[in-house]
Amino acid sequence: MKVSIVTTSFNQANYLQKNLDSVASQIYDDYEHIIIDPGSNDGSRELIEEYAKSNKNVVKIFEPDDGQVDAINKGLTLAEGEVLTWLNSDDYYDNSNVLNDVCEGFGRDKQISVLYGRGLRVDHRGEKLSEAFVHPDKTDFKETLKSSIGILQPSLFFKRRVFDTVGGLDDKYNLQLDYEYWIRIAKANFKFGKVNKIFSRATVHQDAKSTGQRKEQLNECLFLMQEQYGFIHDSWLKRYAEFYATGEDRKVTKNIKKDKLTLDLESAVYQGLNVYVRKS
Repeated sequence: MKVSIVTTSFNQANYLQKNLDSVASQIYDDYEHIIIDPGSNDGSRELIEEYAKSNKNVVKIFEPDDGQVDAINKGLTLAEGEVLTWLNSDDYYDNSNVLNDVCEGFGRDKQISVLYGRGLRVDHRGEKLSEAFVHPDKTDFKETLKSSIGILQPSLFFKRRVFDTVGGLDDKYNLQLDYEYWIRIAKANFKFGKVNKIFSRATVHQDAKSTGQRKEQLNECLFLMQEQYGFIHDSWLKRYAEFYATGEDRKVTKNIKKDKLTLDLESAVYQGLNVYVRKS
């Protein structure tokens, strides 16, 4: 079964090489790596050109786009694989067996449409900061996604039938694009499966949207919950309050000092948003 990996990149030369090397090192060779660059000027295109010369599986697209969501959707639409994913330019696969493990996982259960593994958050040197929380196998994602993402995006793969059914990413969500997509997939009743192995390493750095724009990302999450479910689970309100009050986030800092929490929950929630809190 062919795997299509979409990587979008714009001026990410400092991180891109690890991404490219991690795909090129895969022992499973029935894949295509679709790399989309709208006009980098930091040496990224030169890295991609060199990579393409030595890798017959590379499809490079150098043309303007309307941002990350548009570029990912473009790549997924062009993809020829039965299994699809996207791998951001500052993320990379943990080891050379990832694609093989993914295809074996899909092969063990033909009913699985979405397969995810574990993953690490690392610094720019590749040093581990934390292991990302992922939901256990046989999780009811239609319920758990109301209160927690529980999936590290570069560690998730999905069948083409998912894309054909639910369509591409929603450009309304520039910072919570993956979370919104998992919710739509779960609502469409596709079966999720888990492989208990580390699949990916996600780089935490200030230029990354999920780090440098974390407050905005959490704001977007509140709007997403309200739109999808009609309420915002208190777990998300508490995370927002923690970040608002301390500037620290649980995705990296597991032990936030409680004495920093000087604001009550209501005052820390996004200004002017009328929310409905339902406790688990």
